[in-house]
Amino acid sequence: MAKRFFRLALPCAAASVFAYALAGYDCHQAAAAATGSLWLERLDAKRPQLAGLARQVVWGTWFGANTLNNAMWTMELELAGSFLVFVLLAVLQGSGDSAPPTR
Repeated sequence: MAKRFFRLALPCAAASVFAYALAGYDCHQAAAAATGSLWLERLDAKRPQLAGLARQVVWGTWFGANTLNNAMWTMELELAGSFLVFVLLAVLQGSGDSAPPTR
């Protein structure tokens, strides 16, 4: 399970660091003006302190508190779902109801 976590965590950490590097430059305001996007116009893209970045990478991505990258909202569900698959596999294999091995 740890292997699966790190396979999810490393790309998420990279995306959060990239978002951290872009935060605070107000590039979204120019994009909002060009596209007419109200969502971009209202986006609050403040750069947190470095400790805030670390907190978002370690905790916020996995428990719904990532403010740097809104697309990370799925990570909590993806991590829980992948762990659920491992638990179900362990339960089904332990109960003797698993399918016979294939060649």
